[in-house]
Amino acid sequence: MVQNDTVTVPKLKKVSGYEFLQAWTSLKRSRDTEAYAELLKQIAPEELPEVLTNKLDGDMLVNIVKAVCEHLIESDGDLSYSLLANLSKVERFKTVVLFLSHSDRKRLMNSLKKLGAKKTEVYSATDLKNLKQQYSH
Repeated sequence: MVQNDTVTVPKLKKVSGYEFLQAWTSLKRSRDTEAYAELLKQIAPEELPEVLTNKLDGDMLVNIVKAVCEHLIESDGDLSYSLLANLSKVERFKTVVLFLSHSDRKRLMNSLKKLGAKKTEVYSATDLKNLKQQYSH
């Protein structure tokens, strides 16, 4: 387990939907999104749609976006982009994103802007533009 200031982040042995959701739920009492960021680092971004299946809800989407924005973009832009790009492929994403608040949508767009300022081989300006469109529906 990874120790955070306020909660212990479960160490995933195998990334299954059930195990991830159990770990995610155990972090709900924490107001700090760093614990969520630590949990997200344990998942290969391309596995996110399979792990989350149809379990994505508004709170989870907001907490994933906050965790990426507040704790991952500065240290790992490529991982941040990959997580956000694969999150947009999750089954219920298009429905859930419709209900993002104005402030959550603004935070997300600012994060994508930060990603655009980073130099990378993983994604291009066109990739970012397409991702912005996914999140602005």
